[in-house]
Amino acid sequence: MEFLFYLALIPALGTLAQWVAWRTQLPGILLLLFSGMVLGLFAQPDAVIAELIGGRETAVSEILFPLVSLAVAVIMFEGGLSLRLSDLRESGKAALRLCTVGAALTFAGAGFAAWWLLDFDPSTAALLGAILVVTGPTVIGPLLRQVRPSKRVSNTLKWEGIVIDPIGAVLAVLVFEQLADSGHAAGFAPAAVMLLRTAMVGTVTGLVGGFVI
Repeated sequence: MEFLFYLALIPALGTLAQWVAWRTQLPGILLLLFSGMVLGLFAQPDAVIAELIGGRETAVSEILFPLVSLAVAVIMFEGGLSLRLSDLRESGKAALRLCTVGAALTFAGAGFAAWWLLDFDPSTAALLGAILVVTGPTVIGPLLRQVRPSKRVSNTLKWEGIVIDPIGAVLAVLVFEQLADSGHAAGFAPAAVMLLRTAMVGTVTGLVGGFVI
């Protein structure tokens, strides 16, 4: 598939999915997911990028990682703009429990189910459990607009969906680094340092940008 055609097809399918969701009153995330799966049957991003840059496989990860990171940052920024600190007065404790106790239970439960029911090896099951901790604003937001629960429930789930994203991402990276460097004592330390440095830079940048805005 030609790169320009592939590039134009992504927003076209996304717009079509959102329009169909609006007309049918279905959650947009479901149709977007279906569109992505259909597009993935005909072309994969890594293959398209590898063809574009001359087939260097190592360069694919170097390009995809910042692109995905930028896309996640945009999603988190947009979701964060919808949060209000005043909402924490009635939903803060519930959101905190969901992001701590709930995240731990999801990690353990999903990992155990993958190992027990799906016969995954323990390493893969642990990584799957870490990934499934994340709910995310792209999933929670459309569902809240569709279901329209009470204000307290909506605020709780909105805060949980946004705050759990970085928590789940950090957990998944730490688990993956441990699995990738199993047997090496220094496997955990570089990942922890990298995540701490990223958090510090992101916090300072976010504070400065918020103050300027």
